Amino acid sequence: MRTPWRYLKDEGIFGWNWWYVITHFWIIPGEVGRRIKWFVQRGWRGYSDRDNWSIDGFLLSILPPMLENLRKNSHGYPVDMTAEEWDTCLHNMIVGFECRRKLVDLDYDWKNPAQEQFLKRYADLGMEQFVKDFHSLWD
Repeated sequence: MRTPWRYLKDEGIFGWNWWYVITHFWIIPGEVGRRIKWFVQRGWRGYSDRDNWSIDGFLLSILPPMLENLRKNSHGYPVDMTAEEWDTCLHNMIVGFECRRKLVDLDYDWKNPAQEQFLKRYADLGMEQFVKDFHSLWD
């Protein structure tokens, strides 16, 4: 059974837990202001100051959905490939970036070296595919 105190430790707003929000309420206006600033910066120049703090993390968060969208809604494929080969290439890139994201976020059993090697191998294969077919990523 959940106690009220434990419930307050669940995620609240801005990714902070409710207990932190309640006990540090004075930081909310500044955080709201920063988030508005970052929103405007993304609309104006395509990225925000916050995205610059971790460019790799930012790209790992936006590239897989973009590649998945290209994969689903693509109207063509490179001349030197078939449609199935292009779909496989895009799939390899998506899986590679998702594996790299898991490695960066430590979202795996890090005590298991075999799983880490597996993720690294697929992340590297996805990056190689991305570099190889970078100029074909258009629709």
